[in-house]
Amino acid sequence: MILWPDPNARPKPRALSCHKIALSHAMLQSWRLIVSVVVIYLLVLFSHLDSNSEVVYSEFILLQWTVNRELWPPKNEEKQAIDEQIIPFKGKHKLKIFTPRKPRRWGFKLFSRCGISGILYDFAFYELCRPKVEKSV
Repeated sequence: MILWPDPNARPKPRALSCHKIALSHAMLQSWRLIVSVVVIYLLVLFSHLDSNSEVVYSEFILLQWTVNRELWPPKNEEKQAIDEQIIPFKGKHKLKIFTPRKPRRWGFKLFSRCGISGILYDFAFYELCRPKVEKSV
Protein backbone atom coordinates (compact mmCIF):
# COMPACT_ATOMS: atom_id res chain seq x y z
CA MET A 1 0.00 0.00 0.00
CA ILE A 2 1.36 3.41 -0.97
CA LEU A 3 0.86 6.23 1.46
CA TRP A 4 0.88 9.69 0.00
CA PRO A 5 2.14 12.38 2.35
CA ASP A 6 -0.19 14.99 0.94
CA PRO A 7 -3.59 14.09 -0.59
CA ASN A 8 -3.17 16.88 -3.15
CA ALA A 9 0.20 15.47 -4.28
CA ARG A 10 -1.34 12.44 -6.01
CA PRO A 11 -0.90 12.35 -9.78
CA LYS A 12 -4.12 13.54 -11.40
CA PRO A 13 -5.38 12.02 -14.63
CA ARG A 14 -4.94 14.35 -17.55
CA ALA A 15 -8.11 15.56 -19.16
CA LEU A 16 -8.25 15.21 -22.92
CA SER A 17 -8.92 18.32 -24.88
CA CYS A 18 -12.08 18.50 -27.00
CA HIS A 19 -9.97 18.51 -30.17
CA LYS A 20 -8.39 15.15 -29.34
CA ILE A 21 -11.75 13.63 -28.43
CA ALA A 22 -13.28 14.83 -31.71
CA LEU A 23 -10.27 13.52 -33.64
CA SER A 24 -10.44 10.10 -32.02
CA HIS A 25 -14.22 9.93 -32.62
CA ALA A 26 -13.74 10.82 -36.30
CA MET A 27 -11.01 8.20 -36.69
CA LEU A 28 -13.23 5.60 -35.02
CA GLN A 29 -16.10 6.41 -37.38
CA SER A 30 -13.75 6.15 -40.37
CA TRP A 31 -12.37 2.77 -39.27
CA ARG A 32 -15.88 1.46 -38.66
CA LEU A 33 -16.80 2.43 -42.21
CA ILE A 34 -13.66 0.80 -43.66
CA VAL A 35 -14.29 -2.43 -41.77
CA SER A 36 -17.97 -2.53 -42.78
CA VAL A 37 -17.10 -1.87 -46.43
CA VAL A 38 -14.45 -4.60 -46.46
CA VAL A 39 -16.77 -7.10 -44.78
CA ILE A 40 -19.60 -6.38 -47.22
CA TYR A 41 -17.20 -6.55 -50.15
CA LEU A 42 -15.94 -9.94 -49.04
CA LEU A 43 -19.52 -11.15 -48.60
CA VAL A 44 -20.26 -10.06 -52.14
CA LEU A 45 -17.12 -11.80 -53.40
CA PHE A 46 -18.24 -15.12 -52.03
CA SER A 47 -21.86 -14.76 -53.13
CA HIS A 48 -20.83 -15.21 -56.81
CA LEU A 49 -23.01 -12.45 -58.23
CA ASP A 50 -23.09 -12.13 -62.00
CA SER A 51 -21.19 -9.14 -63.28
CA ASN A 52 -22.36 -6.87 -66.05
CA SER A 53 -19.99 -5.28 -68.55
CA GLU A 54 -17.86 -3.97 -65.70
CA VAL A 55 -15.74 -6.36 -63.66
CA VAL A 56 -17.15 -5.26 -60.31
CA TYR A 57 -20.54 -3.90 -61.37
CA SER A 58 -22.70 -5.79 -58.89
CA GLU A 59 -20.21 -5.41 -56.06
CA PHE A 60 -19.89 -1.70 -56.77
CA ILE A 61 -23.64 -1.13 -56.56
CA LEU A 62 -23.85 -2.80 -53.16
CA LEU A 63 -20.80 -0.95 -51.85
CA GLN A 64 -22.06 2.39 -53.12
CA TRP A 65 -25.42 1.79 -51.45
CA THR A 66 -23.67 0.90 -48.19
CA VAL A 67 -21.44 3.96 -48.27
CA ASN A 68 -24.33 6.30 -49.06
CA ARG A 69 -26.42 4.78 -46.29
CA GLU A 70 -23.73 4.45 -43.62
CA LEU A 71 -21.84 7.67 -44.24
CA TRP A 72 -23.63 10.77 -43.20
CA PRO A 73 -22.73 13.51 -45.64
CA PRO A 74 -19.61 14.89 -43.94
CA LYS A 75 -18.37 18.41 -44.46
CA ASN A 76 -15.42 18.48 -46.83
CA GLU A 77 -12.24 19.68 -45.22
CA GLU A 78 -9.78 22.02 -46.86
CA LYS A 79 -6.83 19.65 -46.56
CA GLN A 80 -7.39 16.23 -48.11
CA ALA A 81 -5.15 13.49 -49.40
CA ILE A 82 -5.57 10.82 -52.05
CA ASP A 83 -3.53 7.71 -51.48
CA GLU A 84 -3.53 4.08 -52.50
CA GLN A 85 -4.23 1.28 -50.06
CA ILE A 86 -3.91 -2.46 -50.40
CA ILE A 87 -6.41 -4.73 -48.67
CA PRO A 88 -4.67 -8.09 -48.19
CA PHE A 89 -6.55 -11.00 -49.76
CA LYS A 90 -5.36 -14.58 -50.25
CA GLY A 91 -8.28 -15.98 -52.23
CA LYS A 92 -8.96 -15.91 -55.97
CA HIS A 93 -10.58 -12.94 -57.66
CA LYS A 94 -10.23 -10.95 -60.88
CA LEU A 95 -9.28 -7.75 -59.06
CA LYS A 96 -6.52 -9.24 -56.92
CA ILE A 97 -3.20 -7.77 -57.99
CA PHE A 98 0.47 -8.35 -57.22
CA THR A 99 2.66 -5.41 -56.25
CA PRO A 100 6.34 -6.27 -55.87
CA ARG A 101 8.52 -4.55 -53.28
CA LYS A 102 5.61 -3.99 -50.91
CA PRO A 103 5.00 -5.56 -47.49
CA ARG A 104 1.52 -6.73 -48.56
CA ARG A 105 2.06 -8.01 -52.07
CA TRP A 106 -1.25 -9.68 -52.89
CA GLY A 107 -4.62 -8.05 -52.47
CA PHE A 108 -7.10 -5.46 -53.65
CA LYS A 109 -5.75 -2.06 -54.51
CA LEU A 110 -7.96 0.95 -53.93
CA PHE A 111 -7.56 4.70 -54.02
CA SER A 112 -8.96 6.55 -51.03
CA ARG A 113 -9.66 10.22 -50.36
CA CYS A 114 -9.24 11.09 -46.68
CA GLY A 115 -9.39 14.31 -44.72
CA ILE A 116 -6.94 15.57 -42.14
CA SER A 117 -9.26 14.33 -39.36
CA GLY A 118 -8.96 10.75 -40.61
CA ILE A 119 -12.42 10.43 -42.15
CA LEU A 120 -12.60 8.38 -45.34
CA TYR A 121 -14.63 10.47 -47.80
CA ASP A 122 -14.47 8.40 -50.98
CA PHE A 123 -12.76 5.34 -52.43
CA ALA A 124 -12.42 3.63 -55.79
CA PHE A 125 -11.13 0.16 -56.57
CA TYR A 126 -8.24 -0.07 -59.00
CA GLU A 127 -9.11 -2.12 -62.05
CA LEU A 128 -6.46 -3.30 -64.43
CA CYS A 129 -6.99 -2.25 -68.02
CA ARG A 130 -7.46 -5.69 -69.48
CA PRO A 131 -8.96 -6.28 -72.91
CA LYS A 132 -11.99 -8.53 -72.97
CA VAL A 133 -11.11 -11.83 -74.57
CA GLU A 134 -13.76 -14.31 -75.55
CA LYS A 135 -13.06 -17.97 -75.00
CA SER A 136 -11.66 -19.57 -78.11
CA VAL A 137 -13.13 -22.84 -79.24
